Amino acid sequence: MKLQDKISLTLALCSVCILAILIGQRALFTLPEMRQLQQQADWSEVELAAKAIEQQVRDVGRWADDYGCWDDSFNYTLAPNNDYITSNYPIGTFENNALSAILIYNAAGKLVWSSGYDEDEGILVEAGRFLPDGALAGGPFVQSAEQYRRAQQPIVSSGIIDGKLEPLVYAAVSITRSVPDQDFGGTLVMIRRLNQGLIDDMQHFTKIVFHLYTKAEVAADARLTGLAAGRPAGDDDRGVRRQDAGYRWLRDAEGEPAYLMQVQLKAPLYSSRLIDGVTVWVCVLLVLTTVLLRIVLRAVVVNPIEELSRHLRTIRETANYGLRVDSSRGDEIGHLQKESNSLVEYVELQENYLRELNQTLMARAHEDGLTSIANRRHFDTKLELHWRAYRQLRKHIYVMLVDIDSFKAYNDTYGHLQGDDVLRRVAGVLFGHVRVNTDTVARYGGDEFSVILTETNDNGANVTANKLLEAVRNLNIEHAGSPHNGRVTVSIGCAGQVPADEDFSRLIQTADEALYQAKHNGKDQVVFNFAPSSR
Repeated sequence: MKLQDKISLTLALCSVCILAILIGQRALFTLPEMRQLQQQADWSEVELAAKAIEQQVRDVGRWADDYGCWDDSFNYTLAPNNDYITSNYPIGTFENNALSAILIYNAAGKLVWSSGYDEDEGILVEAGRFLPDGALAGGPFVQSAEQYRRAQQPIVSSGIIDGKLEPLVYAAVSITRSVPDQDFGGTLVMIRRLNQGLIDDMQHFTKIVFHLYTKAEVAADARLTGLAAGRPAGDDDRGVRRQDAGYRWLRDAEGEPAYLMQVQLKAPLYSSRLIDGVTVWVCVLLVLTTVLLRIVLRAVVVNPIEELSRHLRTIRETANYGLRVDSSRGDEIGHLQKESNSLVEYVELQENYLRELNQTLMARAHEDGLTSIANRRHFDTKLELHWRAYRQLRKHIYVMLVDIDSFKAYNDTYGHLQGDDVLRRVAGVLFGHVRVNTDTVARYGGDEFSVILTETNDNGANVTANKLLEAVRNLNIEHAGSPHNGRVTVSIGCAGQVPADEDFSRLIQTADEALYQAKHNGKDQVVFNFAPSSR
C-alpha cells in the first residue's frame, strides 16, 4: 500500500475515533453539566426576583423600626396629639419612603391614628382604601403587651399580604421608648403597595420579568394548581421550572403560602442535540483533509509541514517566542515559514500587551474606586477561597460587617463630598488595623464595609473588632447628628464558624443579624455572634 494511502487510511480511522470521542464526551459529560448549570441559572433568576420583593419588606421594616423605638412615638400612644402627627407623618414621609399606609395602635390594640397615601393622585387618603377587610381592627398586625414581655425586646413582624387592589408588604414593630424597658406602647405598622409601578421598577433593576398570583388565582387555574400542591414551607422551598417559566411561593410572616411568583426564564443557552454544529464542522474538515493529503506529495508538503508543526508546538508548550524556523526556501513552503515567523513575533507582542492589560483590568475589577480598598466582588471571591480552604482544615473563619452610624444624616448635614471623605478615612483606618497577609478589608456597599479574619480565634476576632471600633472613634470626625459625643462612629456585627458545607451565605447572614442587633442596641458597639453550624 502506498504511503499516501496509509496516511489517508490512518487519518480516516483517527477521524472516526475523534468523532466518537466528541459525541461520547458531549453525551456523557457536556450535556448533563449544561443541564445542571441551566437549572442553577433558572433558580438564580427565580431567587433574584424573590429577593427583590424581600428587599421591599426589609426597607419597610427599617423605616418602621426607626419610628417605633422612639420616645415621641411612645408618648403619642399614651396621649395622642396632632403636633406629633404633623411633624412626623406629613405627606413627604409617605412620598420619600414610598409608603402607602401607616397605622398606630395603642397598647390595648386600639387604632389611634391611620393614614394612607395614593401615589397616583399624590394625596393622603383613608388607609382602608388599600388594606384588606378587618386590617384596621388589628388583623395580622397588632401586638400585645404580653407578647412584648415574653419576648423581652421589641417585636418585629413583616411579610406580604393581600390588599384590596394589589399585594402589600408590611412591617409591624413594637412601640417602645428609645431605651427599651418593660413598658409597651403599642404597635406601629408601615405598609407599601406592590403596585405595577413598583413591580416595573424591580423588573427594570433585576432585568427579570415576573408576575404574582394570589392563592385564589392559583386554585382557579388548572395549570398552576399542581404547583401549589405539596410545597413545604421553609428555606428548602425551592422553585420549579415549567417550560419557559419558573415558580416559587412567597410566604407570609407565619410561613404560609401568600403569593405564587411566576418568573419568565430566559431561553436555554445550549443546544440539546447530540451532534451539534461543531461536531459537523469537525467531520467536514477531517474529510477534506483526507482528500487533500492524497493529492499532496509527502516529500514536498508533509515533511516540511510536520517540521513547522513541531516548531510551533515547541513555541506553544515552552512559550519561547524567540524561536524562529529556517525560511530559506524560495517556494510556498518557504513563504509559509516566513509568515509563521512573523505570526510568532506578532503573537509575542500581543501576549505581552494582553498580559499587561489583564493585570490592569484585574486590579481595577477588584478595587473600590472611591476608597481604593477591595470591592464587593473581591470580598466574595476571597471569602469563597478561604471557605473552601478552611473547610478542609476545619478551622474558624470570621466575617465582620461594619456600618457607619447615621451616615445618611451626616450626608444631609455636611454634603456628599464630605461624606465621601469620611468613607475614605474609615476605609483607611480599617485597613490599617488588620493583618494584611491574612485578613481582607472591602467596601461591602454604600456606607458598609466587610472584613474577613483568618488564622485567629473568638477572642482574637473580638479584640480586632473592638480595635476597629476604637480606631474609628479616634478619628474624631465631627458629626453633629451623632448621639455619641458628636463624632462619627460605627456599628460592627461579627460572626464566625468552622465551614461545614459549601454555602457560606449563612455566615454573612449571621454577621448581618449581629450588625442589626448592634444598631438596635444603640449603635457604636460590637455584637459578636456565631453561625449555628459552628456551635
